Amino acid sequence: MRRFGRCSKCSARAGTLSASQLARFLERDIFAVETDLERLAAFFPEGGHLSDLSQVHHRLADGLAGQSRRYRVDVVAGHRRIADHLLGIWQSGGRDRFTLAHLPAHLAAADHPQALQDLLVEYRFLEAKLPAFGPSP
Repeated sequence: MRRFGRCSKCSARAGTLSASQLARFLERDIFAVETDLERLAAFFPEGGHLSDLSQVHHRLADGLAGQSRRYRVDVVAGHRRIADHLLGIWQSGGRDRFTLAHLPAHLAAADHPQALQDLLVEYRFLEAKLPAFGPSP
């Protein structure tokens, strides 16, 4: 299964997002997401990162990172959407590595300090994360 780009808040240990995960986050059909991603595939090396883009594609990287004046991306809104989705997974009993690894970072980037604090002091979260990753992440 091909996996696409990494968010700067996402660690290599938990992996990258698959097309099916992106489809769930975006609440879109997986085939539509795969079609859209294939259109962008020429800009990204297999298993690559946004930081790996060549200078030729610098504008694309700037636009995706929200730094371009012409191409705008609302990074905080993106983190809110991901944080809300991951929080829903957590609250419904989901304990997958991606959710455990990235939920705190996306809550922080989404400016949800109370939800982040509540999560980080929740014993069930610590109990689930420690065996999955060990004491360091």
